[in-house]
Amino acid sequence: MAALIDPVVALCTRFATSDRWKALMLKHGLNLAAANLPQALSDALTIDRSLNGFGDFANDGVRAIEPGLPSRSLLFHVLASPNVLQDPAGLPLDLFPTPAELDAVENYIFGVQKLKLADLIARFPGRRFAVVVFACEYRPAPETTHRQHADMVYSRTGNARVGNRPARYVPDFRGFHPEVPAEPFGIAVSPARYAAYLAVELPGNASDVHRMGNATGDANRKFWIPVHKLFPGRECLDQLNLTVAFKAFHVNEKIFRAQKLLGNNNPPSAPPYRITKGLAELSTDADLGPGWVVPVDHPHFVEQAKDSAGKDVTFLVPNKPGNWATVDLWSIFNTKSAPEYLHARTEVLPDGTRRDLNQVNAPSTAFPQDRPVEARVRKGGYQALHYVDFTADGFVDVACPAVQGVQGVDAESVPAYSIVAAPDFFPATGQRELMEWVQSNAIPNPVFKDQIWGSAPPESLNNQRFPANLQMPGSPFVKSDTSITAIVGLPHPNSTSPAAGSGLLRRQSHMTDDGAGVFSPGWEVSRDTMNGTQHLAAYGLGSPFPEDSKLCAALSSFWPAVAPDVTRTMDTAQKANLSGTVIPMTDTEIGQVGGLPWDGVSGPVVIVEGGQAFAEYNSFAHADYARNAMADKFSIRLTSKVDFHAYSSRIFGMLCGYLALGVERTSPAANPVVTNAQGLTTERLQWIVLSFNELNTGDPELTQATIDTGKNPNGPLFRTTVFRATDNHGDPIPFSTPANFQKRRIPISGRLELILAPTDKVVFLKRPGELKWRLGVVKFV
Repeated sequence: MAALIDPVVALCTRFATSDRWKALMLKHGLNLAAANLPQALSDALTIDRSLNGFGDFANDGVRAIEPGLPSRSLLFHVLASPNVLQDPAGLPLDLFPTPAELDAVENYIFGVQKLKLADLIARFPGRRFAVVVFACEYRPAPETTHRQHADMVYSRTGNARVGNRPARYVPDFRGFHPEVPAEPFGIAVSPARYAAYLAVELPGNASDVHRMGNATGDANRKFWIPVHKLFPGRECLDQLNLTVAFKAFHVNEKIFRAQKLLGNNNPPSAPPYRITKGLAELSTDADLGPGWVVPVDHPHFVEQAKDSAGKDVTFLVPNKPGNWATVDLWSIFNTKSAPEYLHARTEVLPDGTRRDLNQVNAPSTAFPQDRPVEARVRKGGYQALHYVDFTADGFVDVACPAVQGVQGVDAESVPAYSIVAAPDFFPATGQRELMEWVQSNAIPNPVFKDQIWGSAPPESLNNQRFPANLQMPGSPFVKSDTSITAIVGLPHPNSTSPAAGSGLLRRQSHMTDDGAGVFSPGWEVSRDTMNGTQHLAAYGLGSPFPEDSKLCAALSSFWPAVAPDVTRTMDTAQKANLSGTVIPMTDTEIGQVGGLPWDGVSGPVVIVEGGQAFAEYNSFAHADYARNAMADKFSIRLTSKVDFHAYSSRIFGMLCGYLALGVERTSPAANPVVTNAQGLTTERLQWIVLSFNELNTGDPELTQATIDTGKNPNGPLFRTTVFRATDNHGDPIPFSTPANFQKRRIPISGRLELILAPTDKVVFLKRPGELKWRLGVVKFV
């Protein structure tokens, strides 16, 4: 086996061929082509933290390699930080490391110490040690557990994501990204990285426990904390020759569990009932290195369910009331042991032919208030085709026999929980960022937070405290292990003072703070109960996952995840949404203009008949996300560009707009004031957002608004058009069905044009025919 320094020398030799890299490293005093590279890596440097990307390098880091401390190792920082992109002259760097090269440098950092296993155990006398698998990532300062400097973060849960194209590594991002530039409807799978560590189990109140967030009861919980990375060879731990062998298992048993709940007591264990192959595999790509779980890319997100003989796999739709033209198993059976939602809009007739219920327009006598597809699903009594997706959960385990059971280390390793989730349509926006923003004073009055998100505020997965799936086949997890999704750091002191740095993360993160908490059911993972113990489980999500995505998007206020919001795309105002538009998507993102809707369902168009303007929508009940996914109609081309600043600005800007609209609606005496329990007007239910777009500085309407009002707002700006969803008595204005029964119309009345400036809490508005813009009244009390 090659010496630990050899791949580091090879990397430095490769980068020394670049004048820009040579200049960058010499600026800090490191010669990449030094004759004695190990000595050069250990010598003290004169680090210039004024250069772009170095402001968040730890203040007490002084060497290219600091034994055992990636965050104090300048060579690792410059290679791994997604913010190091330029040479000292500001020219873009022309080389970037592969994940395998980063892994080699990381190994050298831990191996150069030449520590004995006993040395590591002596640091924590009396504590429990084990070989533990962690998902891990090197991050800029604002994304770490302590936020003092760039550092590694770890979690015993990783979150890979499915796609219909192979994984796409972006070298300057130092990570993966799901957008496929040449294919607007291609979404690349997103891998997750795992590594093996000697870890110590510590109570949550121990000084060595650095974790992100602080869930209730954490002080009384135990956390596995990484101490020393384990890798093959004789240089990882003195006097030991290590082998490190990963193994992974993943399962999708949505159809198996749905069948069982619906009365098939002995469903087959073979695909598509229970799938254990073709979901996610440990990579063998030499450029990635060990420990990468890569979802298998399939031609389409969704496939029709067929057994090994090629026969359709179906289920008898129960005769139970339901909503959304889907089967709500949780509501029917009062359990979370199967997918909450089942696609049921493909009827399989006795002769084996299929009928798309979205195309049926027969009236219903049993449920006359419903659209035909809704009524047919609610009546039930027919065989519906199952659909397959490739989401899953499982585990990543490791065998390191030279350490397991030695000198007090547990004989059994501790595996990581591996989630293979649905795509993230906002990869540049993190769930933890949303959670922390909501918890801050960004929204001045907490009552407005309740109006937006109801009783379930946004939570990130790293703040959830449930064990991993206890019911998966061969589950290695135990019910007492409730800290498995927590994000922790290495047990070393932080820098004495905060470093300056950006939180720019353009890559897709596989860590748990980028995933949503478990709600009803959730976006990345759901939960079930076994013998009174709640646990995480992927099988509670919709079957297939787009069936759940549709409801999450329609109920963005109830499912408080970083997810698309379709409440202005389809006719959801009266039935599906609970609090109106929460995170408005632009006209281009929903395909109202430009023809590239994120979900394959275009937004509303304005139709004029008999002198009356109508907004015509695609029918929510007839929109079929499963079929759209099977036809590759999903796109992240536009939504992937939305970072958290833009995402939160939309939320707050729309909130300001609703506050201004409250005064507009209630100013005539005939318009009653509708209030919630706190006595505040529920404006989100009174208005429909017809159009929403970003507005650039210099736009003629903005210029005119500033002239008319004397206000010149700062920050992001949005232009939106709204109209009334209720009449003068506060009753909903009904939708009508035009000749095309898959469409829905509502008359446009009370139209208002708004310009939103969330940074300054300013709203400009005017009615049709008004020549001048005026200021809306925005009060947060």
